[in-house]
Amino acid sequence: MIRAALVAAVVLGGCTPLPPTAVAYVPTRANAVCAITEVVDGDTLRLSCTEGRGGTVRLVGFDTPETYRPGCAAEKARGEMAKRFLEAHLRQARVIRPDYQGKDKYKRLLVRFEVDGTNLAKTMVDARLAVPYAGGKRIDWCRKLAA
Repeated sequence: MIRAALVAAVVLGGCTPLPPTAVAYVPTRANAVCAITEVVDGDTLRLSCTEGRGGTVRLVGFDTPETYRPGCAAEKARGEMAKRFLEAHLRQARVIRPDYQGKDKYKRLLVRFEVDGTNLAKTMVDARLAVPYAGGKRIDWCRKLAA
């Protein structure tokens, strides 16, 4: 019965249904238009939206250490901490407001998030898991973490 209702909603509404289990919903679980389906790392996630917008998202306003190709073990460890912190923060969020900023050179959506009234970049920087970032050259995390 529920599956039939979802199929009807998709066919009639032209929308993609959101996954029932997700890290978080945007803007709220009760009024979701997008689902955060995965936290890839501290500044990247995957988003699925009813109107078709979605895919890989680069969060705007901050940069976290790399987990995919880190320059050193300290960068990988801090990157994993940033990822876990971000996922926990999003799971606890009541309201997530996105501000879509276009796409980057890798065709990822650029999105600035406000979580429960606070800029997500500020939260990540205040937690000392990120640095402010407006594009351009990234910092050397290995050098920063060794200092």
